Amino acid sequence: MRYLLKLAAMTIAFIGLNIPLVGQEQINGRIAITDAAFLNHDLPQAVAKLHQLGFQSIAIHHGGPQRSNFPTLGFDQANDARRQQAIDLMKSMKHISIHETSGSDDFRPWVDAAAAVGAKIVTIHEKPGIPLAEQVSRLRAAGNYAAQRGVRIGLENLRGPYSDFIDLAKAVQHPAVGVTVDTGHIAYLDEVKSITDLTQRTAAYNDHLEKMLRAVKDELCHLHVHNIRPGRGFIDHYADIKGPLDVPRLFRVLKELNYDGMVVLEVHRSTETLEKKAAYGRHISKIMARHRQGMFEKSVLTKIENPPSVVN
Repeated sequence: MRYLLKLAAMTIAFIGLNIPLVGQEQINGRIAITDAAFLNHDLPQAVAKLHQLGFQSIAIHHGGPQRSNFPTLGFDQANDARRQQAIDLMKSMKHISIHETSGSDDFRPWVDAAAAVGAKIVTIHEKPGIPLAEQVSRLRAAGNYAAQRGVRIGLENLRGPYSDFIDLAKAVQHPAVGVTVDTGHIAYLDEVKSITDLTQRTAAYNDHLEKMLRAVKDELCHLHVHNIRPGRGFIDHYADIKGPLDVPRLFRVLKELNYDGMVVLEVHRSTETLEKKAAYGRHISKIMARHRQGMFEKSVLTKIENPPSVVN
């Protein structure tokens, strides 16, 4: 009951009165922050804090077990009232994407959640080590299901050989299945992590990121951005302004490719404050502003018109 009262109060603030909760410089609306950044928050608290930090968009999970305590839509356990309140909270967002739930292979709840809250993209990881044909079949099935609901699937790179991901992305050939490039996961490519010299590894990391973006330019529909730290190897999901990721180079390439999708900050290390994560968002927002002309004028974020019913 306490949770529902809190949700109701938040809904009135965001929907009924249409009062923005913005306490800092507003961040470009295409930049979203992950729900996993809001450790030990419930959903109403996270939404309020998100706006106070200057964000306008979110990447969120539909529900399910997570490795740490962060808010999701909670659709897997919600009753009708709680589900509707979560949907209402999402109405304060400019853009929304849904991320797959760890430990689950059933894409249908993720796609259904996206359709319910108006998200245009559902990110699904590649499965390194699984045969190509099996992955293609699953992704085409996900694409068929998503297309019927006006949603796109974004296949996310994870680890392994560079060519394995590119081969998979090109093999799917489904209009409702694109690619989500994750900047941090580039560090886990075999061609990058095998380099012991950190200077050379940093160069290879940024080179392979650009190479991947260019290779999947026709499929690119979503982007996860986070920095990495040297140490016991490259560790990802940090909000470091200074780090191996060459952010200006990244956005120069994106402008050249006319990328117009969301930029999700997957920054959820518990050692970093939410204020630091917001500072990272403002830093990227300023870089994006320098390349704004022509960058966000297409229609990746629009729903698919006349989607195919079946792709074999």
